[in-house]
Amino acid sequence: MYCPQCGAKNVESAKFCYACGTPLAPSASVPEEPKAPEADESMNQDAALEQGTPVSSQQPADNQAFQNTGYVEPHATSIRAQSAPANSGVGSKIAAIPTKQKAIIGGVVAVVLVAVVAVVVFLNSGPSNGTIEQIVRENVSTKDMSTGSMWSDGSDYSIKSVKVLNKQKDSMQGVSSYQVMGVRISDPYSARIEIVFANNDSEVTKQGNINLVKANGKWDTIYFSGSDLETTGTKVTGGVDEKKVIQNMGTILSTADASGYSTSLSSLYGNGDFKVKKSDLNPDEATDTVKISCKSSSTYSESKGTITAKFVYGGNGWELNSVDASDDIDKVSYQKLVGTWTGKFKSQSSSEECFGGKANPVKVTITKVDDETGEVEGTFSGVAHNHKTPDNAEDSDAGDTVLTDVPFNMVFTFNSSWSYPSDDYECPQDANGKVTFSLSFGDDAEAKIKTSYLPGSIFDSSYYYDTYTLTKDN
Repeated sequence: MYCPQCGAKNVESAKFCYACGTPLAPSASVPEEPKAPEADESMNQDAALEQGTPVSSQQPADNQAFQNTGYVEPHATSIRAQSAPANSGVGSKIAAIPTKQKAIIGGVVAVVLVAVVAVVVFLNSGPSNGTIEQIVRENVSTKDMSTGSMWSDGSDYSIKSVKVLNKQKDSMQGVSSYQVMGVRISDPYSARIEIVFANNDSEVTKQGNINLVKANGKWDTIYFSGSDLETTGTKVTGGVDEKKVIQNMGTILSTADASGYSTSLSSLYGNGDFKVKKSDLNPDEATDTVKISCKSSSTYSESKGTITAKFVYGGNGWELNSVDASDDIDKVSYQKLVGTWTGKFKSQSSSEECFGGKANPVKVTITKVDDETGEVEGTFSGVAHNHKTPDNAEDSDAGDTVLTDVPFNMVFTFNSSWSYPSDDYECPQDANGKVTFSLSFGDDAEAKIKTSYLPGSIFDSSYYYDTYTLTKDN
């Protein structure tokens, strides 16, 4: 039976509750508690407890006395009634899962948690670096950047790379968003960026700030053109344009003339041929040293030498810094005159003409030319007029004297502007009298034989002057 006062279970014959001492009447028993499911091995003990049968075979020695007062072991039934069956509930199901499957399930749960955290962070981290880079590329203009000097190839700059150095969320003074001309503006951010611009000559690094907002939910910038960017570095990647060097040789020659040469290089090489022999680029020092071979050639003369032009890379690209030239740059060589030249009769100057020179055209052989002194040596052959002035123009006269291999030695006066020599030479007596032989090398090569006096002749006119156009034999 159960105590009506405290609910403790007592044997049916007990007169007093063993727990609280309340008198027990036969009709005072409390309705029996519903039985809780028990393990099979405890069934007999529970049945014995419900029937008031002692469950312990090891009761105290005075157990009989307790039985007389209605004692029953109090804890077994109450404990079992409050305990869940050993194999029931979520915990028992989890415990039954194999260890390997538990590890897999745990890993999946961890990945899901990380992904959730990442999404939360992403949604609250502002524009991504990729978004900022795209906005920068769409808004930065390079048209105002210098595309190089007269020595560069003029290639345009383009954006090589964009790097986000840092970014931060800006305040809207307590306002989450506002609307401008139908566009909802929110989430202002500012970023510090670094842009590398590149062309064929250099890479220019610039830094600056860009302000970004969400416009109708899409990241954009209110205004950004890159005009306020600060240049933080320049790296030289390419030297001067060799074609531009050749095109602007006039500037290089004029710069060299400032050093003072015996002959103006600008005049001497005004129509010269130039070729870049070597270009030595030093990116660390931002210099480019260019060696240029120079050659000026005419029919009769030649000059050649080497010019070394040093360029320095500055804010506007490559600039000419200095010019040096080889020692022989202003020297003129006339060795092209050496050889045999054949003359064609061109004209005669006289009161009445005798064209004896037509049948015996002049031939000039130059054997030596001294470039320093201008001395020219050689021989000539031709006709001297040893006769009276004819009454009419004649093809020849019996007094025409053929001159053969008459030696001459003259000193040319070199014209520094055109490098064309010319001089007159009065032949010795073995040329049968006073015969003046002259050479000139200008637009045309000419030889002139002037007969002004021959012994035994009576001249009615003062002289005969035959002019020949010279062509050099191969």
